[in-house]
Amino acid sequence: MPSPSIAAFDHLLLYAEDAQGTLYYLHDPEVVHKRVKCRCIGCRQPLTPVRAGRPKQPGATRELSPHFRHPSGHHKSSCVVSTAFAVALKQLQELGTLTLPNRRVTHNTFGISGHHYEGWAERPAELVTIDTSSLLRASGIQLLLTDGRSLVLCMAGLPAGRSNDSPAVLTWGPPPVEWTSMEPGVVALRLRDLPGASWNHHWQDSRLHDEARRAGIQQADEALDWLEPETLNPADPESARRVIEEMSPSQRRETLLHAKVKQILGEARTLVAPPLTCQAKVGNPDEEAYDAPPDTSCVLSLGSVETAGYHLTLDRVALEQSMGKVIPDVLCTLSEVQERTGLFHEVWFDSGFMESDLINTDLHELGPPPQKLLIEVIVTHGVDSVKRERLQQVGLPALAIDIRRLGGTVTLAGLQELVLESAAGKEWIYHPLLEPMRAWAEQLALRYRDQWALPEMDQSALGRLYRQRAIAWLDVSAVSAPKERELKERLMRAAHALEDTGYFGAWNQEFVRSKGALSRLLSIEANRGVGYNMATGWQVMDRIMNSSSGSRWFRVYAAAVKAYGLHETFKPQHRDRYREWARGNMQRARAGDATLQPDPRYFPLLALLFPELSVLLHNLHGVQ
Repeated sequence: MPSPSIAAFDHLLLYAEDAQGTLYYLHDPEVVHKRVKCRCIGCRQPLTPVRAGRPKQPGATRELSPHFRHPSGHHKSSCVVSTAFAVALKQLQELGTLTLPNRRVTHNTFGISGHHYEGWAERPAELVTIDTSSLLRASGIQLLLTDGRSLVLCMAGLPAGRSNDSPAVLTWGPPPVEWTSMEPGVVALRLRDLPGASWNHHWQDSRLHDEARRAGIQQADEALDWLEPETLNPADPESARRVIEEMSPSQRRETLLHAKVKQILGEARTLVAPPLTCQAKVGNPDEEAYDAPPDTSCVLSLGSVETAGYHLTLDRVALEQSMGKVIPDVLCTLSEVQERTGLFHEVWFDSGFMESDLINTDLHELGPPPQKLLIEVIVTHGVDSVKRERLQQVGLPALAIDIRRLGGTVTLAGLQELVLESAAGKEWIYHPLLEPMRAWAEQLALRYRDQWALPEMDQSALGRLYRQRAIAWLDVSAVSAPKERELKERLMRAAHALEDTGYFGAWNQEFVRSKGALSRLLSIEANRGVGYNMATGWQVMDRIMNSSSGSRWFRVYAAAVKAYGLHETFKPQHRDRYREWARGNMQRARAGDATLQPDPRYFPLLALLFPELSVLLHNLHGVQ
């Protein structure tokens, strides 16, 4: 029995029971005429009726007011509470029906932003019919309804513990101890509609709480302010729930937006990609000639290659899949069939516009179309340099979608438009086709730079530029590098510029071709193969000595060996063989062998490219 309030001592008992447990009111005829022996419902002690059947007199004291009296000195506080329950039980049995109040449950859902969303669920009031009733001395009155449900009526002010499998519990006031001093009709009126009653526990509370929670979640979800564990990891929501609980609000919001982007892409299977743009700045050609660092503040030519915006078609979308050392926010598998897009180019020279045109090629002709797409969703901070480098190392297209562009409030409609339909707010972090596009832009810029700037260079600088480009081309041609064609075109432009200024033979194939005279002279000078896949100058000389073609250059090669001291690097047996070969060529030339006479028209070019040969060339043919 719960502990009664102090107010229980102030209420008189107007109800008692007989030995069989029948409840009697103080003014019932059986009590007034003393035809029944009454006892206390709580303590079972005999009770004495006082002024039974008589009205209460105004101003009467407690002792002279109508009531049941306990034996002298008996503690009767708990008896008042037990009697109140018994009175309520009898009245319910006589009523047979009861109107239960409506049940409304609310649930506050706090979004990722901290804003709360109130969801609610409700069941209406209902009239129920009582089948049986019994007194629960520890809780109140238990009713069994005709539909099989069980209900406990708990008087206000008394605790009513419950578990999920407990019957419904309804509490109401006033405090039950007052009922022991009320007439039966008054008690019946209080029980009929249960005014002020409230649910402690309803039969459908579990479902109502779930409905209210989901209603709040739906509001938060529509405002992009809620992250479900199932969204993060459908296969293991419990694990996802633990991960979410450990996240900060900003981390939860970022994860939510990642998941929403994945959901949007997965449903639409397409998105607008931004243009791919590459620029190449080319400075003064003297920088290239003298290996000086480029002066980016002085741009003579600017080449630009750009695609139009285009659509990407997706097959599959996954969230945060590991790609080596990096985990992109979203990983998309691209469809084999993709929209084709052309390329545009522009060239600016010396701050003036020169040319713009549509390049007659398709984007994917520059390389194989990628099979996957990495997406980074930027919520608060951009992609840092470390992650940018790791994304580039993966070698797949990586696209950033900047949600910050939407401002402080992000709606589902705004997010869908940004992700699917807009090229704005998107940036290519990396694309494997950017490198060939950049090479193309540089080639355009160099071509127009050379066209305008090479004729203005002095002869010494132009000669050095020619040498640099010749070495670059010959080195890659020896190993069949992909850039061989581009480097050859650069060398050709420098060669034509030299020929236009009077230097014969700069583009003659016997001189400039791979393993031609220029390649051999550069190899002798550098003591390594230039245009040859050889490590030393001796190996190149050995190849020359074993060849009979190009004999009119033999004495020039010997002059270069002497000028650059290559013979000093030969082993003794190699030195003897070289001396014999050179002496033989000299003797044949003095004897009038025309095949060993060099073409003097090349001498000005040779003197420009190899100043150390100037005096020796004069000795060869008497020409400076």
